[in-house]
Amino acid sequence: MREILLQFPKQLKEGYTMGVSHMPTLDTSGVSSIIFSGIGGSGIVGEIIRQLLHEILPLPFLTQSSPPLSPFVDTKTLFIVSSYSGNTPETLSMFREAKMKKAPCLVLTSGGELQKFAQENNDMLILVPGGLQPRAALGYLVASLLGALEKLFAILSFQEALRETAHHLETVIPDYAEPDENNFTYTTALSLTGTIPVVYGTENLNGVVARRMKTQFNENSKNIAMYGIIPEVMHNELVGFKHPFPIPLSYLFLRDPNEPVFYQTMIAAFTRHLQNKKWKVFEMHAQGTSLLCRILSLVVMGDWLSYYLALANQEDPTHIPTIRHYKHLFKRLECTM
Repeated sequence: MREILLQFPKQLKEGYTMGVSHMPTLDTSGVSSIIFSGIGGSGIVGEIIRQLLHEILPLPFLTQSSPPLSPFVDTKTLFIVSSYSGNTPETLSMFREAKMKKAPCLVLTSGGELQKFAQENNDMLILVPGGLQPRAALGYLVASLLGALEKLFAILSFQEALRETAHHLETVIPDYAEPDENNFTYTTALSLTGTIPVVYGTENLNGVVARRMKTQFNENSKNIAMYGIIPEVMHNELVGFKHPFPIPLSYLFLRDPNEPVFYQTMIAAFTRHLQNKKWKVFEMHAQGTSLLCRILSLVVMGDWLSYYLALANQEDPTHIPTIRHYKHLFKRLECTM
């Protein structure tokens, strides 16, 4: 896992090239909406892309992880299918539904049944390198899809943002890779040991990273974790810390330099409330100019944090026997979508 985390900037560079080179030049003027289908490590890609496109692409961009497919899907819907393995039952089922509705499909995978179906149907296909676990291939998946969308929609351009992001990560990752007192991801992981991390992001900025970080704690660290989105949590979760008590919680707030003052005030009040209850509170600050760099800078921090927490928990961050067990169980019981 350590070697894979070191390769994240390389994944971004190679992935972008794959996305641009695999896409034909098509007339997308008739596209009225986009739906992204994926789940787990392949699905978080769509949430990241949706956040990046939120203010620049004048089309609805929706994400859906499992069937049935939204009823409005038709020939004017660009249907993006993401399954790193190519064998995810939920994603394959939605892909079949999209084909029945004759929606144009863009397929993102490393192989499997999805590659086979896409080639049989002459769909747009991006093949990324295989041999990884989906959560460890995020750089390939995100960057290749950005390259493809840039080729499909003239209004989009991500080359400069990707260049900034890769350069930034090449600078900071060597520091994250050294387990010493100067490494924030390492020292924070040690402080989180024995606690339930709760990650808070802000809506329309880094809420997607909070979700990614939570799942990385689950899969890499084998640690219970939760996440929430500000301002939503200020309307409910804020009062939910009374029972049962005490709970070994620790809190991570994801910060962005472009936060509105409204959010800054909320977070200041929230952290003070938590600290009064003697819980550990940490902040992780996004870095970079572009939204892409700021999002992925936090993603990478979280990946290294979950890696070090896995080691502190004496767990193998690459090993997910429980998930594999249930996949085999579902297959044996012929549970299909």
